[in-house]
Amino acid sequence: MAVEGVAGFVGGCTGVVVGHPFDTVKVRLQTQSANSPIYRGMVHCFLSIVRQETTFGLFKGITSPLLSFSTIAAVTFSTYGASLRLLGSPHGSPSISLLDVFVAGCASGFAQSFIASPVELVKTRLQLQGQGVMLPYAKRMGLISCCQHIYKMEGIRGVSRGFMTTLWRDVPSFGVYFVVYEWSRRFLSQCFSSGSNGGIPDPIIVFLAGGTAGAVSWAITYPFDVIKSRIQADGMHGRLAYQGFLHCTVKSIQEVGYGVLTRGMGVCVMRAFPAEGSILLTYEIVLKLLGQNSHV
Repeated sequence: MAVEGVAGFVGGCTGVVVGHPFDTVKVRLQTQSANSPIYRGMVHCFLSIVRQETTFGLFKGITSPLLSFSTIAAVTFSTYGASLRLLGSPHGSPSISLLDVFVAGCASGFAQSFIASPVELVKTRLQLQGQGVMLPYAKRMGLISCCQHIYKMEGIRGVSRGFMTTLWRDVPSFGVYFVVYEWSRRFLSQCFSSGSNGGIPDPIIVFLAGGTAGAVSWAITYPFDVIKSRIQADGMHGRLAYQGFLHCTVKSIQEVGYGVLTRGMGVCVMRAFPAEGSILLTYEIVLKLLGQNSHV
């Protein structure tokens, strides 16, 4: 379990660096006003951030996920590996059951939600700086000031804002994620012979399978992520617009239409493929270096 945690930690760091610019664009698109939108789309949002805030604007809020998402990834992969062993299907086994993979994936999604929710709350608030939002902590200590301000102004309820939506998003999402990864890796391995005979090397198969898993799992649960972001952005100025998940969903659809539930999905899927491919490739490589079963 400790080995899988180390591998997950390193993989999580890699995924954050690769995917954070895409995530910043996604959050900006998800939370912009319906009546006076700032951005016309993904490309316009990306270029606007770079022009107005330089390239560093794309990495706003990265301190929070870099310090914590690596921990989240460690919890995710540790729980996943431990759950597989309890089910009698250790990671790396050629005969691993996809049902066991799904159950273990759901367990890992449940475990990591307790850390992911407050982390994503802080990340969302920090990423919105520069989008016409002047926050009390905007020019001070960033991560620390943001945490202090949320707790001071909104209490424990504010810190836990969006937790249930994160849970509903991540439990099925991680089940699908690991199933698609295992299935895609097997499928690609059968389609392309590996090794010195000119086939696709195993690391490339792992990267492609991981990228596919990330893109599919995000696409399936994306509407929950939109509502989570809107709930976590709510209350930044002291006045709440949403009373909960259902109220936020209905009100958002009434104001913007059903398209609000897929706003930013393109950039999210674009981010998920390289980020999740990098995470799983790094995870498998570190497992192999540490002498554990891996697919590389």
